[in-house]
Amino acid sequence: MNIIRKVTIKEIEQHLKMLGSGNHLDNMDKVKKFAHFYDVELSEEDFHYLVFLYNKEVAAFVDVHDRSLIHTAENAIKKIDEGYKGISGNWRPIKIENKFIEKYRDNNIQLPHLILKDAREGERNSPNGRWYLQDGNHRALGYMISLLRTQNDYKQQKSFIATNEVLG
Repeated sequence: MNIIRKVTIKEIEQHLKMLGSGNHLDNMDKVKKFAHFYDVELSEEDFHYLVFLYNKEVAAFVDVHDRSLIHTAENAIKKIDEGYKGISGNWRPIKIENKFIEKYRDNNIQLPHLILKDAREGERNSPNGRWYLQDGNHRALGYMISLLRTQNDYKQQKSFIATNEVLG
């Protein structure tokens, strides 16, 4: 991970508002509890081991014992290839893959910043589970699926990190 600079909570909030996601207030409630905020570039390994969310909507392809982004994407690809249709709404793996392809036809892309925070106890059960993916799960999963399917090279992705540790 390459630390670019310290940022303010206001910069993270402005970013979330710019994205226009309907859950930016919930995300802000989660990240503002932390003491330090950074703008970083994620190495490929960092990206692979981001901790993916877990809830009943994604339980069909997220392994509670390994919620790493790479493992989640491998499971999602299996579901896509099996023609799985059991998940409704915006968490259907084929829908995530298709939306990513439609929006980001070029794999050599820079996604909008992901929002990460310190992983909590249960989230740290994932291998190398240091950073929980607070915002950007769809984008990150779509990109990881695309990388696994195409074998294209990873492009360093940027993230804002909320943590109680001083980094760098």
